[in-house]
Amino acid sequence: MGNYYSHNSTIKIKRKYSHKLNEFTDSRSPTEPTEPHEENLLQKYYLPNNNEDIDRQHAHHFVKRYLFQGYFSSPIEKKINQEGFKVLDVGCGAGTWLLDLANKYRNTDFFGLDIKPIFPNEIKPGNIKFIEADIFNGLPFPDNEFDFVHMESMHLIFTLDQWIYAISEIIRVTKPEGYIELSEAYTNFKGYGPIRIKIIEALNKACLQRGVDVNLASRLDNILQSLQGVTNINRDERTVILGPNGGQPGIVFQDLFINFCTSDLSLEIFSSLLNMTKDTCKDLFLNDLKNESKQSKAVSEYYLVRYWAQKINNN
Repeated sequence: MGNYYSHNSTIKIKRKYSHKLNEFTDSRSPTEPTEPHEENLLQKYYLPNNNEDIDRQHAHHFVKRYLFQGYFSSPIEKKINQEGFKVLDVGCGAGTWLLDLANKYRNTDFFGLDIKPIFPNEIKPGNIKFIEADIFNGLPFPDNEFDFVHMESMHLIFTLDQWIYAISEIIRVTKPEGYIELSEAYTNFKGYGPIRIKIIEALNKACLQRGVDVNLASRLDNILQSLQGVTNINRDERTVILGPNGGQPGIVFQDLFINFCTSDLSLEIFSSLLNMTKDTCKDLFLNDLKNESKQSKAVSEYYLVRYWAQKINNN
C-alpha cells in the first residue's frame, strides 16, 4: 500500500463500536492505524495505549464530530484548506482527528505529536507528519509556527501546573492571529444515580492521588484568561445523556466509559479504591451501572466542551 488514502477509504472500528457508529462516520474517514507498542504509561498518563484504547479514540472522535457537527469550533473554515496552512494536534494519540481532517483538507499541512507512538507511521496521507515527543520537554517547534493548534482529552492526565505549561507552549508555537482549541469533557453529577456517583467519585479520587483535578476541564476558559498572549476566548458546549435515554450518542459514550473502566489496568485501580474483587468490580460496571442507566428517570448528564481563543498580534 502507498502513503496516501483514497478519497473513499473508511476507518474500521472492528470490535465493540462499529455497529453503533454508522450515523457518525462518513466515507472520507481514514483506515485503521498500525499496531501499538505493548508498553503502557499508567504511572505517567493513566490511560492505556492498546488496541481497545485505540478503538475508544476512534469512536470518541466520530461521535464528538457528530454532536458538534464539525471537526473544530474555531472560525478557521475559510482558511484551513489554503496552501501552507499548518495545523498541530498535541497529544494526538492514534491520530484519528488528524487522519480524518487530512483526507478532507488536502492543501493543509498537518502535524501530530504524542509521547506514545501509536499513530500510523507508514500508511497515512502525505500531508501528515507524526512526531514522537513529550510536550513537557517543550514543543519541538519554533515560535509562531502554526495557524491552528488543537489538544483534547487531557482532563484525566494534566495537573494544574501542567495545564498552564502546556497551554503556554501551545500559545508560543501558534502564529499571531492564529487559533488554539482545547476539547474536553466533564460532569457535575447532575442526574447521576448512586452507582454512577460511586464510580465517578472513585475515578476522581484516583486522579487526585496523582495531583489531577478533573474539574479543571470545566473552567479552562479561566486558565486561558489568566495567560498572556490570547484574546477572543470562547466556549462551545454540548450535553449528552449517558445510556439509552441519551439516544445513540448516549449509548456510545456509556459503552466507551464502561469499556475503559473494565480494562485490566482500570479494574486494578477501581477494585482497590472500591474495596472489591476485580470480578465484583467488573460486574458493577457491566450490570449494575448499565441497569441503572436503563431506568426511565436516568438522565445522567455528561458535558463536552471546546474552548477556543485567538493569539494576539503584538506587531
